[in-house]
Order: sequence, then structure tokens, then C-alpha cells
Amino acid sequence: MKHIVRYLAGLIAAFAIAGTAQAQDKIHAYALAVSETSSLGGVIHYTIGADGTLDGRFTYHAGGGRIDSEVATPRKRSRNATGVYDTRGTVNGVAYTGTLTVTRLGAGAGGTDILEFVWNNGDRGIGVRHPLGLIVAYGGDEAGLLSELEPGRWTLAVMGWNGETGRLIGYEWRATQPAGSYAGKPMFGGDAGGIVIEQVGDAYRLKLPGGAVGVAIDAVR
Repeated sequence: MKHIVRYLAGLIAAFAIAGTAQAQDKIHAYALAVSETSSLGGVIHYTIGADGTLDGRFTYHAGGGRIDSEVATPRKRSRNATGVYDTRGTVNGVAYTGTLTVTRLGAGAGGTDILEFVWNNGDRGIGVRHPLGLIVAYGGDEAGLLSELEPGRWTLAVMGWNGETGRLIGYEWRATQPAGSYAGKPMFGGDAGGIVIEQVGDAYRLKLPGGAVGVAIDAVR
């Protein structure tokens, strides 16, 4: 558990850096969604406004790298982002409106909140919070980050929910860019495995050990 907490503390520190004007020189970070099966909806990254409004950018695993947008306005602001929101957004240029309900499922590694997101169209997602906002895997099992916390050292860490407790999966490797084929070293136990990352438009698609798939978008704007 100690190495998990140390990693999460480093991740939080990295995102604190990401909020500064020097972010692009110090960190590369991508909101990441993962599914343990071959099926995955996509990933949405929300920044949280001073009034609690969620300003989101999202992409589908099969969306060809297109980035769409959603804004979720809270009907009543909460401290942990839970509650009911009115949503508006665009998908491939087509506008929509709806509702979003966010509930807390429990605590994951390091005490990180694991949240459930349910949209009025039936989509569901698992989300985690970080200092710059929320990362949500919709139609997926885990949400987290693909990041370069220091030059040449890339990490992939995602959290999910198994019905009672949170779960944490992570790999690290050395590289000069996100796209490529890598031998991922497990960060929290388990076996090493091959990781393939492909850039598609403005997003990234991933193939992970055991047949899991992922999709990622830039979390530092």
C-alpha cells in the first residue's frame, strides 16, 4: 500500500504543476478509460469551474479521434461533485441536452473517490477525481491517467470498482513519446505485458495486457 500512496502523491503533485503556466514544459497527461473486455465506449475529461460547472471534452474508442464537448451545470453545488446536473453538448456537430447524475461508490487506493456517472440516455461511467477535474470511463471499467511524470518515464494507472472496493492497475515504461509498442512493467503487482498505443486524430487508442482496450485524450489544456 505504501508504494501506491507514494505514486498517488506524486501524481497529485504533477497535476499541481500542470495547473501552472509551465505545464507543457513539465508534464504530459492524458485522461484514460480502460475496459477489461474488447468493448469500450469512451473517455470524458471534465474541468470543474468555480461554481461547480463541469466543462467536458470526450471521445469514443471507435470515434476516429474526434473530440466532442459537454457542459454539465449542477442544480445544487456539492463539495465532491455528486448530484444532478443539466447537460448540453455536441456530438459530431449535433447539439443535445439532457441530465447527468453523479453518485459516490466508495474510496479507491489512497482514499480517492470512485464515482458513478449516469446520463439520461442510459450511458453509465466510472470516474475518478484529480486536482484539475474528473476523468470518466463511460462504457468502461476503469478511469485514470496516461502520463509522463518526468522526462522519458511514462506511467499508466487506472482505478475501477468491483462492487465493494476500488481496484488499481498500473504499468510504467521508458519512452520519448506516447505512441508506440512497449513492455509495461507492473507498478502494483502482477505480470509484465505488452502495451500498444496508437494516435488516432486528436486521441489515442490503447491495447493492454489480457485483451483490455483503452482510449485517451489530453488532460492538460
